[in-house]
Amino acid sequence: MPARALVLLLLLPLAACASSRPDATFPVAAGGYAQAFDAAREAVRDRRFPLERVDAAAGVIATAAKSSPGLAAPWDTEQTTLKQEADDLLNYQARRVRITFEPAPDAPDGALLADAPLVGRVEVTILRTQYRGVRAAERSIRQTSFASDPIASARGLAAYEQVPLTQDGALARRIADSIASRLAQPTPTPPPPRPAPDAPG
Repeated sequence: MPARALVLLLLLPLAACASSRPDATFPVAAGGYAQAFDAAREAVRDRRFPLERVDAAAGVIATAAKSSPGLAAPWDTEQTTLKQEADDLLNYQARRVRITFEPAPDAPDGALLADAPLVGRVEVTILRTQYRGVRAAERSIRQTSFASDPIASARGLAAYEQVPLTQDGALARRIADSIASRLAQPTPTPPPPRPAPDAPG
């Protein structure tokens, strides 16, 4: 199979899951906060992000960092483009999701989250593991040097740390799409109660 055709085959599933949403927000009708909060929590759970903060009073859902080896794990759905697949394969990267709810611009002043029309916002941060003390040379990677931190070493601190790299707007929009789709589904109507059996005469 020609290399170009192979690349196209790899891009097909990524193109299918791309979002057309211009931003990573979704509307919540007045009175629909509880349903939207549950939908947001399930949307990140479905992507296997470990929940770190679930605060309905503050309108915040935050996850711990979730790593992925990119192309080496085709079952992961964090990546939207082939470049992201390669970046995650070549670098030790992780993503953290944060969803917040705030009153919509047309909401009454001082309205509670439970009663006001809301805007849900999804943010996804890409973290990259970097080794502490690396001094990268501008001209050649061969000239890279390392600095040691005796205080950190004495305290037993790791020689590496995860630092924020960039925002993953594509994944944030796809999660927002998923939440909006859940909210658009009709709420199932509970079955009517069964009549009580007649008392024996």
